[in-house]
Amino acid sequence: MNQPLIKTGLRYGIIGTLVFIAAYTSLAFIFKNPPFSLPVPLHALALFLFIFGAAYELRTQQQSLHFWQGGAIGVIVYLCIAIGSVFCIHSLFAYGDQVIEWERTARLHYASINQAQMENYVGVEGVVEQKIQEIRTFGAWRLAINNYLWINLIIGLFLSIFVAFLLRKKKVDTPT
Repeated sequence: MNQPLIKTGLRYGIIGTLVFIAAYTSLAFIFKNPPFSLPVPLHALALFLFIFGAAYELRTQQQSLHFWQGGAIGVIVYLCIAIGSVFCIHSLFAYGDQVIEWERTARLHYASINQAQMENYVGVEGVVEQKIQEIRTFGAWRLAINNYLWINLIIGLFLSIFVAFLLRKKKVDTPT
């Protein structure tokens, strides 16, 4: 394995995790009914900055960056951020039963208001009722994984590919 790749990726991943945890925690204490996540464009921008920073630092250390290295460092960074965010969100939700209840109430309200539209969209009767039953029984782990792990993984994958393509650079041989 390429040690600078792993060290740089872990360093940026841990720093990114701490930044995301600080953002989630501050949202939890600022709002009574916290959104608990950054808006998707802001979330994507923050992920991009950490992935880009890690890939750029690796490129300057090695004077080159292959596409696979950029992709690998991006995966390390966004996996650290995703896993750290899930544990943070789980702990915030697990110790605040009222927060789970707020989230459950908001989702049930949205599902009940838009039940006819969702059934027309899906085209199968009973699917919305099944989803409402799932909402009534979800807990902290399910909420954290569904809302935060998947967001980080999907956005991070595409950003890693983009950054790897953007920063790939082969070594330039200098004439002697």
